[in-house]
Order: sequence, then C-alpha cells, then structure tokens
Amino acid sequence: MKKIKFLTLIFLIGISFHTHAQLWIKVDTSFYSEMLNETKMIDVYLPPNYYEDTTQKYAVIYVLHGATGDQNQMNLPAQIYYEIHDTTSNISSPPAIVVCPDASCENFLGSYYLNSVLNGNYEDYMILDVIGFIDNNYRTKSDKNFRMITGASMGGFGAVHLTVSYPDLFRASFPFFGYLSWPDTTMNTWRTLCYEENGSYNLNYDAGINTQIFISRCGAICPNLNLPPYFVEIPFDTNGVWVDTILRKWNYYDASRKVKDLPDEHQLAWFLGCGKTDYMCTFPTYWVFMDSLDNYGISYDTAFFNGGHVFHVPTWIAGMYWMDSIINQSFLNNQIINMSNGYQFISSHIIPENPDMTIVMADVLNYNLDFVRNSQGSMLRKIGPNWVNGIGDWIVEEGYLVKMFADDLFTINGTLVDPATPIPVATGFQFISYFPETPMDALLAFETIIGDDLDFIRDSEGTMIRKIGPNWVNGIGDAMPGEGYLVKMFADDEIIYPAGAKSSGKITAVPTHFTFNGGNAADPVYTIYIAGLEIGDEVAAFDGDVIVGVMKVNSQNAFENELPVFSTLVNGKGYEESNPITLKVCSENSIVATDFTMEAMYDSYVSDVYPAEDGKYSIVNITKGSIEKMEETIFVYPNPVTGILNINSNYKVLNVKVLNYIGQIIDNINVSGMEVTINTSTYNSGIYFIQFETEKGNSTQKIIIE
Repeated sequence: MKKIKFLTLIFLIGISFHTHAQLWIKVDTSFYSEMLNETKMIDVYLPPNYYEDTTQKYAVIYVLHGATGDQNQMNLPAQIYYEIHDTTSNISSPPAIVVCPDASCENFLGSYYLNSVLNGNYEDYMILDVIGFIDNNYRTKSDKNFRMITGASMGGFGAVHLTVSYPDLFRASFPFFGYLSWPDTTMNTWRTLCYEENGSYNLNYDAGINTQIFISRCGAICPNLNLPPYFVEIPFDTNGVWVDTILRKWNYYDASRKVKDLPDEHQLAWFLGCGKTDYMCTFPTYWVFMDSLDNYGISYDTAFFNGGHVFHVPTWIAGMYWMDSIINQSFLNNQIINMSNGYQFISSHIIPENPDMTIVMADVLNYNLDFVRNSQGSMLRKIGPNWVNGIGDWIVEEGYLVKMFADDLFTINGTLVDPATPIPVATGFQFISYFPETPMDALLAFETIIGDDLDFIRDSEGTMIRKIGPNWVNGIGDAMPGEGYLVKMFADDEIIYPAGAKSSGKITAVPTHFTFNGGNAADPVYTIYIAGLEIGDEVAAFDGDVIVGVMKVNSQNAFENELPVFSTLVNGKGYEESNPITLKVCSENSIVATDFTMEAMYDSYVSDVYPAEDGKYSIVNITKGSIEKMEETIFVYPNPVTGILNINSNYKVLNVKVLNYIGQIIDNINVSGMEVTINTSTYNSGIYFIQFETEKGNSTQKIIIE
C-alpha cells in the first residue's frame, strides 16, 4: 500500500484546544436551490479576519453530514478544524472556509447526496447549487486545488461519490466511515441486519433504525415510484435472494469501480478513515477501494481505529490536519501543466525557482515527450540518450509548443507572477503566456493588442481571434490558465491582462462521430466558417481520404461554427496547397453527401482548393444531400448472443466500446480491421450497447446477451 506522509499522528493526538480567541465566524444562512426547487439551509464558517483583509481569497472545505442529520450536525467537526489550524505551527496558509450544507430530505433519513426521482436531485444540488452559491458569494479560490471535501457516515459516502464523479472539482477527499464500495460481505451484513429487525425479508420501515437506514439508502440508489408504500426497490426478494438487476444499480455507486478514471495523488489526494469493528460493515468497503487505488498506482493515506460506527475525534483531527497541509501546499504557488498526446501550446503564471528548462520539465523528460520549441525555433529534445536544451531558461512571458507521444503532466513551483506584468509582442509570429489564474473572455484578455497591429491569435485547437470586416470574431472563447497562444503581429505592441474580467460563456461542442487526433496549430491553419447546417451536425474536412479538421455545429451564426483545418497532423501531413477541399457531414448518426458554396465576404478565400498561406478563412454554405447510415455499414451477429459476437464493417474499425444499460463502459477494445470478434461469455446477461469507432465515423448498436 502506497502512502503520502502528510501528518505526524503523535503530535496531533496531543493537540490542546483552547477557546480564548475567536477562531471562526459562523454564518447561518439559506439560499434557493434551483436543482431542488426549494430553499435550503447552509452553515458557512469563515476565518476570523475574513472581513478585515478583503483582498484575501480562501480555500474551501465541504463537510457533509450523515443520515438523520442536517447542516447543524457537523458544527463541532467544523470548529475542530479551526482549532487545529490555529495550533499548528507549520501551516502558513490562511484557514479555509468550511461549508456544512443541508442534504436532509422529507421522505427518509437522508438523501445520500444522489439524484433520485423520489428524494430530488441532491447530487446536482451539491455540484451546481452549493458550490455555485459559495463561489459566487464568498471570496473563494475557485481553482480545484483549493477545494476539499469530507463527510461522515452518509456524508462519507457522499464525499467519495462526488469526488470520483467529479475529480476535476476537488483536490482532496476524506470519506470518514462511509461506504466506498458494495462488497458481498457488506451487502450480506445489511441483509442480516434487516432480517433480524423484521423477522423476515419483507421489510417494514418502522421495524428499526437499521431497516430505516437501508430503505433510505434504497430511496437514493434505486427509487421506483410504481412500488408503494416506500417507492423503492429492495435488492433482495422476500426469500432473501439477491436481485441482480437491482444490485447493478447499487454497483453504479461503487466508487472502487471508478478509480480507473481518476488522476494520481498529485492532482487528487485521498485520506481514508474508518472503524475496524463497525457493525454496519463499512471497513471492508475501504479495503476494496484501496485495492483499486493500489491497482492503478494511486497513493493514499489512512487512519483506521479500533472502534465502530462512531465519530472518532483523533481520526478526524488527523484527517483535518492532512487536509490543511494539502491546502498549505496549494498556497505555496505551484501550477500543474497537463499535456495531451499531440501538439499544444503551454505557458505558466509561475516564475520557476530554477528556470533551467531541464529542471522545470524534469518530470516529463521521458518517452512521452517528443520536443519543446520556443518562438525562435530553439528546442528541448532528446538526441540519443541525452536531452539537449537548446532553449536555455523557461521565460514566464513566453509560451511554448510541445509535442507529446502520450498524455503527461509536470508541476512548476516558484513565485506567482503579477498578472498585470506587460508581455512585449514583436512584429511577426510568437508564442505568448497567459498570466491570470482563472479563465477569461479572450477578447477582454487580449484587449490591449486587439486593433490594427494584430493579425490573429490562435490556440492549440486552431481556433482564432481575428478581424472579419469591421468585427473581431472570438473563436477561442476563454483564455485558459496553462494554455499558450500563437500571436501574429503587424507591429510591435504589448499585452497587459486586465483584472476581474469574466468568462465569455462560450461552450464548444465536441464532435463524436468523426475521429480526428488533432494537428499542429503552429503550422499553417485554414479556417472554414460553417453555415447552412443544423445544430448538432458534425463537419469533417478531408484532403483525399485524410481527415484534416472536424467540428460540431453549435449555432446558426456561421462565425460561431469554426472549423480549423490543419496542414500538419499529429500523425502526419495535413492538407496540401491546391488539393481539392472535400467536406462531409454527419447528421443524426448518418454520413450525408454535401454540396457547398464559398461566400465572398470582405477578404474571405473563395477557391475550392486548399490555400498556400497561413490564416486564410472561408465562409461556406453547405447543402446536405443523400444519406449513408453508419449503422447500415456495420453488421453485428448473432443478436441475441451467448458466446462469440461477430462484427463486420465496410470500413476499418478502430475502437469498440461495450457499455451496460446505464452507460458504464465495461470493455474498451482498440482494434484495426474490418472484422472483430468479442467473447461475451464473461459478461452478465442483459442489454448492452456496442459503440464503434471507424475510419468513416461512429455508430452505436444494441445487443442482448443471454
């Protein structure tokens, strides 16, 4: 078992609490929840000097209560956090805001923080309403590195479920004596507890507290409005036999099954605490979850105690100190730079302690990195056994082009740059950095250079800010932390990022039917603005048989439907000058033949062959023609199937995913051929969906496994 050493338990157990000074400010308040359509109470604990230093922003710890409770149940645990912070000498960061939301519901003992047709959408309430209310009304640091979550019992279950479901929202999670998985040992224990209270497997809600807890849990996991009197599905029948179709619904909320999709401990840290003799059998669920973490190489820390289903104060103290130490690390100015397979621009708002490129990027000097290039064309690359640094030092004002063979990341530690620091931009092309710590409307971010001196700004996806006629068109949407940008200038100028600018609100729809691995936005990119199609249609640009760009229509405004077309692809050459432009459309899961015309507007490009120059654009009206349905090009048999499933396709199949009836991916198979076989004998009986990715598009078909 791997562990991160954040805490010294001997010190913590000997901590001495005092109350002679104000350590927190408690705000009892309420707000309207759109997800629940009702007003909910919420307790918010603020640091003692919150109203004195109005420039300070704070991390947030969400503390979730257990069954039978409400927001008041976690008041003492919240207050313990401030005692710990005040008496710990090696924590230099300011104390966090602690939030205790109300997740009680009318029907049973608690909502379990899940969406339920019976109780209400409590998962959406937590993620959208509660977090939104706190970030909009208090001075929080809204970056995930400053958002933590914990909870006890039902709240422990809620903490782990919300964390594994939304790993991009949280930096650390401390589920405390909750249910992290549903092993047979735990499920059988609960069946026995219910039987002992009821004298049979036919459950009566008033039989006892264990039955009430179990039925409450069913109300969150498997509600059924057609089953009075409790409107829930019990996962065993009146003979005590488990019902597989209902158990599958429980398994959907088994956090151990979602570990494979989680980032490592440097992005999402875990502290696991539980009593080893809990009669409710929570302890075995931790071992299943830890086995999954071990299997995927994710480190974690633990504090298990000799005791039952109780709030064990020393373990809570350990977890709170652990969580505060992670907050402290987040305040020590670091930035994680995530890089994906292919080309992208990167930058940082941190001035590194040691600017040498080989030191800054030491974590990715491996087989995942091809090269790093600066605006002058100098490179960091591997030659033979050695990494050769032709760039020298990381310059915080500059952006960099990287090419990756696989996804990876590195962390920059150092001093936070003043976001108002001027960035000089010279005539011609260069990569530039983005300093603000939050996303910002790109038109506002780059307003100091938007004018006659600017030709265009381009991001890693090939989308651009450019002037068309009298208007500046923002295809980028928001400028993003960690992203670098390619700027082409007609004259020298400088960028100064504004303070307090807001997001553009632009959402770019992601294509799903055409397979495209991206291109190099530092090489020539040709832009096509799409008109004439319906929202949801997908467009792919081809040069011969090669896809050189894809997009999904998300507006009736052509200038919001930007299709970047690349001259250099991740896996080879893109479009070539003077080759014919071919466009294909996928509409309602069908490939549609198209005709298109170029609209002459301002300085738009109107030829039907690919241009030679970088930055050219066209406005294209597309007319849809005949349909070739993807599902008619793929043959799946036999269906129903009991063993081998055969797949024959008119086009090369690249990937096959098997999904269960609730949309979980249970198998992911990379292939390359027109004939594929799948052995279904390892799957449970039931309805499944097969998703195909082919060289011509994607398709989904339903199968029945007997």
